[in-house]
Amino acid sequence: MSKGLSSGYFPISAMAAAARVTDVFDAADIGFSHGHTYGGHPVAAAAALANLEVIEKENLVDRARELAPLFQHELQGLVEEGLAFQARGEGLLWGLQLECDGSRRGSNRGKRVISKLRELGVLTFVLHPGDVLFLCPPLVISDEESVDLISKVRSALQLCPSEEL
Repeated sequence: MSKGLSSGYFPISAMAAAARVTDVFDAADIGFSHGHTYGGHPVAAAAALANLEVIEKENLVDRARELAPLFQHELQGLVEEGLAFQARGEGLLWGLQLECDGSRRGSNRGKRVISKLRELGVLTFVLHPGDVLFLCPPLVISDEESVDLISKVRSALQLCPSEEL
């Protein structure tokens, strides 16, 4: 975990593990510990605390929940229009499958789509191996900005069709 702690304002990260993982270390009586040079950095901890206070004060997690249905509906609409194969996500974290079940993985559609989006003022990327468009707008995005973002995604997909569709 990193970006959620400080929103990228200052380098910090954390690690969590399920009990089924840590229990193996405990059973071997070696413990589950980890440390590094920058562990417990006071400035990083202060930045993270301030960031988490803003997230709570401005109800940004609830805001993501409120916008989730809009993104789900609109991105599913792109699938129904034949512009993509699948939309999946939650809150404001979404993936739009650009190619059919990996049958064309390695095609350059993802690169073409993100290039077109960049021209339209949207910065994003495709996830490995390049067939899932990653959409993760800021938690402070407005309704109007959300609609504009999806409109730009639609335009980019229309301008960069898949041979499979």
